Amino acid sequence: SGAKGLEEQVKSAIRAHWEADGSMPPTRTITYVSSHDNHTLWDKLTLTVDSDGSGFDQPEMIRIAVNKLAAAMVITSQGIPFFQSGEEFARTKYGDGNSYNSDSHVNDISWSRLEVFGELNDYYKGLLEIRRAFSPFTDETGRAAGSIRFLVAEDQVVGYAIPGKKAGEPRWMLLFFNAAGEEREIELLKDGSSPVSWNVLADESKASAKPFRTITGTAIKIHERSALILASEATV
Repeated sequence: SGAKGLEEQVKSAIRAHWEADGSMPPTRTITYVSSHDNHTLWDKLTLTVDSDGSGFDQPEMIRIAVNKLAAAMVITSQGIPFFQSGEEFARTKYGDGNSYNSDSHVNDISWSRLEVFGELNDYYKGLLEIRRAFSPFTDETGRAAGSIRFLVAEDQVVGYAIPGKKAGEPRWMLLFFNAAGEEREIELLKDGSSPVSWNVLADESKASAKPFRTITGTAIKIHERSALILASEATV
């Protein structure tokens, strides 16, 4: 689950492989981590993530965390986000990676998983609220992609700043993705150009377009296997 050495690929995906010459606008990229082909995201995580060894139907903590992280990366990236039906509540095909002729036990969507994986489903909802509330995430022109300023891309962490565009939205958003199995700390610039107080929109447990806590200072701590999305208190 560590994604070591993939920081540059993640940076490119965040920008939807945008090219400054206009040859690759964000709208030409579909961003996703699971589709109707191959394993569901939850099954892929169950088969590959070093967790407690529980089965496909269990909301195991490490897999939930990595699923949230993957969702945050997809939903806040430039381009067009795409999801497999049921991904938001850990859809499983019980490890079947080629289910075109499998029975209904494999291919049906089990809506009862909304109860078991309600926390994950709510996280997806909150991320989508954040995407809709901040116009640069849905910019079709490439200007937002070109304005992204990467703050870190090493040691299994990618972080960037993106400026707001429309009146009333945050002047800056900071997004950090930590794929490591331990907390990371990022030091922001101390030259006065960076705010020292940030509203938290998403962390390891919750995502919402409405801030639910505030952090201060220039040392930003990102929980293990999680995303951290921050909005400046100042607006455009």
